[in-house]
Amino acid sequence: MGDAQAIRLCQRRCRTTSSEHIGPDFNTLFTIRSDSRSNIGSMQDRVTRLLALVILLGGIFLAAFVAAAESTPACADEPGFQQLDFWLGEWRVVNSAGQLQGVNRIEKVLEGCAVVEHWTGASGNEGKSWFYYNYFTGEWSQIWITQNSTQSAGIKEKKLVESRADGGVRFQGRAYVGKNQSVLDRTTLTPLDDGRVHQVIEWSPDEGNSWNLSFDAYYVPAQPGNAAHDGVRQAPHSI
Repeated sequence: MGDAQAIRLCQRRCRTTSSEHIGPDFNTLFTIRSDSRSNIGSMQDRVTRLLALVILLGGIFLAAFVAAAESTPACADEPGFQQLDFWLGEWRVVNSAGQLQGVNRIEKVLEGCAVVEHWTGASGNEGKSWFYYNYFTGEWSQIWITQNSTQSAGIKEKKLVESRADGGVRFQGRAYVGKNQSVLDRTTLTPLDDGRVHQVIEWSPDEGNSWNLSFDAYYVPAQPGNAAHDGVRQAPHSI
């Protein structure tokens, strides 16, 4: 074989080897790219299905929430919230001798969901109670606060413990009389046939074995055109 023929043979073999081992495998590249596009498409499908599931579940929960809200009665329509209605109004409060003890305004607030008491004693002392009915537990609660809440009995917390046959109610709980000290305290409200309301407040020194009277008075409706606060001093004194 001549030198020229040997050179041409070597060139052909080198080109063949280069194309077989160095050049790109287009079939393999095409397969990889196709697999990548397939994986991306599959991931997009999964994300789309997940979003659809989230939207569906959100719609179900929203519909359930709306249905529950629509089925829940308004406070003004629920009988449980009306148990203190006999006490609502403007009152002059007197003892059995007719002597003025103070004035009280009892009103519903928050669209009938709570009752607020605005008390002003004859000496000018003030106090407020919040009464609220828990629709979910069926319980009435009260918290009483005065402007002297750091003094004995300046704060009381009670719950309705008795609904009486005469339409009256009794709240009982704790009156706080010192640091980490409290006594049992109860209030009984009784509607009378003549439109008055009788209120008795008592406290117990021995956890209910005996009771001491602390307030006994009658609520008389304030006359139309006369201010309920007539004759009540506006000086801050403790209750």
